[in-house]
Amino acid sequence: MGHENLHRKKLPIFYRLILKLPQPTLERFPQGFQGIFWAIIIPVFLACQFFLGLFLLISFSFPLNLVLAITFPTIFLIVFVRVRLELDINFLDLIMAKRSYQWNVENAVNEYIDLLHKKKTKKGKR
Repeated sequence: MGHENLHRKKLPIFYRLILKLPQPTLERFPQGFQGIFWAIIIPVFLACQFFLGLFLLISFSFPLNLVLAITFPTIFLIVFVRVRLELDINFLDLIMAKRSYQWNVENAVNEYIDLLHKKKTKKGKR
């Protein structure tokens, strides 16, 4: 935790302010929803946002149309930067961690084979 705070203190003020915003999360939804969200909902939302921006630029007079057309993409950009910044800080903490992890592939394969044998024997008993 202290290592994470060290990286956060080195960030520019703009990013530290963004980190104070609440982080949007998809954890309360079912497991498969995140893939649907990023693959279907976000592209549809971006397309709708584009057409909404065009509609707002055409429908309203000069100063108001620019303010309205810039507001929605700015909000979306801030949310995106918040999520991306959190992911990048976590990745940086992972890379900069002092502890090293030794991969024991042979042990992992043996455990996997044992699990497969146990699963096969359970199916045979049924």
